[in-house]
Amino acid sequence: ADLLGFQFCLFGMYVLTSVFLGMADAAVFNMSLLTSDVYSALFAWFVQELRPPWLYGVAFVTTLGGLTLYYSKPVASDTVSMAVE
Repeated sequence: ADLLGFQFCLFGMYVLTSVFLGMADAAVFNMSLLTSDVYSALFAWFVQELRPPWLYGVAFVTTLGGLTLYYSKPVASDTVSMAVE
């Protein structure tokens, strides 16, 4: 049963990755993977009562800032298509 659940999770990850990459850029996907560690930090903090170091918050905010900055720029392909029209 564990192996079947693991295979199901991998299948879901690969399917959702292809859907995400169809909507966004690979750089956004990489930055989103960097922010996914917040779930393990929250689990460690609330369930195991282990506080993460203060630099973790700084790194997380920096990563979120990069993600926000990346999304705030216009997409290059839209700019080129607008110039052609």
